[in-house]
Amino acid sequence: MDGVVMSLIRSARRTLGWTQEQLARRLGVGTTSVSTLEINEERGTAKINSVDKALEAMGKMRVTFVIDKIPDHDLAAIRSRAHEDAAKIAWTMALESQALTDEARARLEDRAFARLLLEA
Repeated sequence: MDGVVMSLIRSARRTLGWTQEQLARRLGVGTTSVSTLEINEERGTAKINSVDKALEAMGKMRVTFVIDKIPDHDLAAIRSRAHEDAAKIAWTMALESQALTDEARARLEDRAFARLLLEA
């Protein structure tokens, strides 16, 4: 999966529709600090505590679990299935006039992905 890693912080921030400036204000730091943290997280050099603080500022938390290695093509299929499952639920809810926000849909997809990973 080299080269496919996206910062958890950047992903969560974008899901919320926040800019780096908005997150920086919540953390009491400058935008350069947020940018550096996102880059360092992608490189694998960010401190876990710093990542957790940024996620907490967005109402998120990091959960880590260890599973057997899954081949990249299987992992891509699992991610695709999670996306499809979330899309089906979102479509059904929209039919019932309960449309999901982008944030809620992303959370739903993340939960589906985690469930499918654990079942793999």
